[in-house]
Amino acid sequence: DVSTLERWLLETKNKQLLAHEKLITAHLMADQFQTNNNPTKIAEDFRKVQVLIFEVNQYLKESTAYLKEIKEELKYGNY
Repeated sequence: DVSTLERWLLETKNKQLLAHEKLITAHLMADQFQTNNNPTKIAEDFRKVQVLIFEVNQYLKESTAYLKEIKEELKYGNY
């Protein structure tokens, strides 16, 4: 069904955009490590960056799963 493929493609794009936004946030937070002299704050921010990167990874995995589904549908002509 073409509408399913379109929905998967839209979901893929949305997941990629979310991943990009989170990655930018993580990058900005990581850049602030150098300006902070408080080890506790650095450790706390580092954990936040780790969580953001984990979320980015999850979004990209989900995006890849949608692309694999699209590939399979196109490969076998199930649309």
